[in-house]
Amino acid sequence: MKRLMACLACLTLLLCLLPSAALAAEGDISLSANYKAEDGSLTISWNTLSARGYRLGSATVNDKTVNDPQTKDGNGVTSFTVTDFGAVVGTNTIECEFLPETEGEDPIISTLNKKLETEDLLGFTFSDPEPMYNSSSGAFSLTYTPQTAGVEIVSIEVDNNVSYRANDNQGKVTATISNLGYGSHSLTYYFQTPGNSSVPFTSSRKLERAGTLTIQMKLSVENGLVVATLTDQNGEPVVDYPVDLYLSGVKQRSQQSDSSGRVTFNVAAPDDRSTVRCVAPSRKIGSVSYVGCEEYLATPTTTRPTDGTTAGRPTTTGKTNGSTTGSSTDSGTTTTGTPSTQYPTVTAAGTTATGDGFIAVSTTFDTGIASAFGLSETEFSSRVRLLMEPTYYQALVGSTTDITPVLSMRSSSLKADTQAIAAAIAASDALKGYSANDATSITFDLSAYLLSSTDQSMLEVSLPEGKLKLEIPVPKSMEGRELAIAVITDDGLQTPARVTADNGIITVEINRLASLTLLSFPKAEEEAQGLPVFAIVLIVVGVVLVVGAGVLIFFFFIKKPKKPDPEGEGASENPDGPSEETGVHEDNGEPEKTEETPEEPLEQENADAVTPSELERTMVLDFPPESAADTTNKPAVADKKPPVPGVSLGSFVEEDSRDDQSRS
Repeated sequence: MKRLMACLACLTLLLCLLPSAALAAEGDISLSANYKAEDGSLTISWNTLSARGYRLGSATVNDKTVNDPQTKDGNGVTSFTVTDFGAVVGTNTIECEFLPETEGEDPIISTLNKKLETEDLLGFTFSDPEPMYNSSSGAFSLTYTPQTAGVEIVSIEVDNNVSYRANDNQGKVTATISNLGYGSHSLTYYFQTPGNSSVPFTSSRKLERAGTLTIQMKLSVENGLVVATLTDQNGEPVVDYPVDLYLSGVKQRSQQSDSSGRVTFNVAAPDDRSTVRCVAPSRKIGSVSYVGCEEYLATPTTTRPTDGTTAGRPTTTGKTNGSTTGSSTDSGTTTTGTPSTQYPTVTAAGTTATGDGFIAVSTTFDTGIASAFGLSETEFSSRVRLLMEPTYYQALVGSTTDITPVLSMRSSSLKADTQAIAAAIAASDALKGYSANDATSITFDLSAYLLSSTDQSMLEVSLPEGKLKLEIPVPKSMEGRELAIAVITDDGLQTPARVTADNGIITVEINRLASLTLLSFPKAEEEAQGLPVFAIVLIVVGVVLVVGAGVLIFFFFIKKPKKPDPEGEGASENPDGPSEETGVHEDNGEPEKTEETPEEPLEQENADAVTPSELERTMVLDFPPESAADTTNKPAVADKKPPVPGVSLGSFVEEDSRDDQSRS
């Protein structure tokens, strides 16, 4: 018993010593810190018991060494205070080294990351009031209520760039901010704390200076895409400003500039860079009025055209393709970047009056268009043209004789996908019933140029609204199919119009040049190709059903079983045979009595009393019809073959015959 008590005492002593050993383990001295905004001091403390056998050797705060830290004890806590340590908003790192009092032991290094917010360093929440600014004198003023002594705004930074000294007289802040540009400017206030810490505060307010700014635009091509960069007259980027992109006078995109004033259009730059134009419209944003501008990717040779607008819905006409008798030379399309060499050259007037009173304008095109139509360049060139009324043509060229209008037909970056075609079909009554999955399409951009016969230069122009007719050949892939045409934009296809070809030429009436999509669908005969087979199947099934119904009517209603001869040998007391209402006793073969069966069986002499209608009803419901042979010529019942298994009329007749023989 004494030994047991000794063991328990040893265990108890060991358990008491374990916490002390754990507290003295390496790295087990936990630090804590408290910041006071009033004096900018940071107090660092730890549990005195946990550091038994160790003393503070050195300390650093934010990598700044604390000179001769003075520790003091109280309430089981050891601490020291540090000031002017460069407190920052965010993480402040504290590191303390504890040296052992016993030789041979390793020192303990403890680390603490103390996170401080702006409010912690200031000692209050800054209200961020609205600043005032006089643009003529450059005087800046701000008023707020300070809540911590010794905390004040010492400087103001504008646009994260230039700092201005500020005077803070108990919350009344003044400064002089000169050469401030027009528009909105960001502000950052810098507070000085009693602990000599600089605390930044980014204001949510903007410093506005009213005025007018002129936008400057630079266009470039990066990775094959058109890029526009906007700056103001001071060289500052113009942010969140709309820019419109035009190709050959047709608006393609409208996007906002980013934080650096750049706009990247997801549009491939065409070979003819002079057809690319970007417009930054004039508008007022806040207190600033912006003067817009426009630029070309490559400068045209003469005056720039005005803005083009999207053409309206095309309509079909019944005109055929007349012949052009004017002299012209097609030198073919090239891929050079200058307008004078990229397009075919049209000699002489290039136009000829047709029989319908229209002026036919020659066309230039790229090789991709001819390939899409499945025609050679010569075939395509001879079958596509633009028709103008003489008055419209005269207003376009004026009194000059060396200027000739030319239609340009180019491959488009816009595509009509299945979803866009399906939406267009749903909006068109003329195309209801067609499937977008069966549709094919070709999209092309239309624009116009003025060709100078003097220097062969070409200038893109936006044609005024008027009556125009476009003649194009039917693509090889669309021959024999239903055709439709629609204007296409970034928003999709406009309502398509049905078109028909005359001698392989499609004539479309339009009021402006735009991007068009030619659609084709299988003809109705093709879609209904399987209809006759389906109809034949239905007819065959119908005939089979009618024949089957006739057979059933014949056997169950027309072909009735003949009545038995009452005087023949086969007559019995119960000519109807067994039924659901009558049965036969197993011992004597006499019918059982039921509510519908007479108490006594009918005698032979009373057989004539059974009416034919009752006899027919009983046979039809309970027995299959007899054959067409005369029942009077049947052999005697006794001469019949033994009955087959199952219930039949013959089995009951044989039992009745045996009963008659036994009675006799």
